[in-house]
Amino acid sequence: MIKTETFSIDQNKVKDFYSNSSNFINCIPNVKDINGNQFKLNAIVGAMQFTVDAELTQQTNNNQYLTFIKINGPGVTINITSKLTIQDNQGSIDADYTAEGPAVSMVGGLLDSTINTMMNQTSECIKKKISSKS
Repeated sequence: MIKTETFSIDQNKVKDFYSNSSNFINCIPNVKDINGNQFKLNAIVGAMQFTVDAELTQQTNNNQYLTFIKINGPGVTINITSKLTIQDNQGSIDADYTAEGPAVSMVGGLLDSTINTMMNQTSECIKKKISSKS
């Protein structure tokens, strides 16, 4: 699980950022071939490299912006949830994932490291784009 420290946000930047799903997708490392909410992702797990299909959906609930990413790779399905929580002019991002499929048992630790790195990089990118200090 990834959790950012609370940071100052710009409400207008938050609304602009989350109004177009490609803004979020462009914060995910190694993305290519964006087509609406669907995209391809170059994933490196240990010494193996794969191009996987992914899809993003978003919803807003009061002071939370929720983003769901489903990644389908060879022998694995990964579901990532990212949540931006806003209180006053402060925000924090939480992200977590689940992985299912036969490949998980073979590459579990490497997969965990790869996904956590991706979630960290994505959260830092979002933070920079919606921060009141940028």
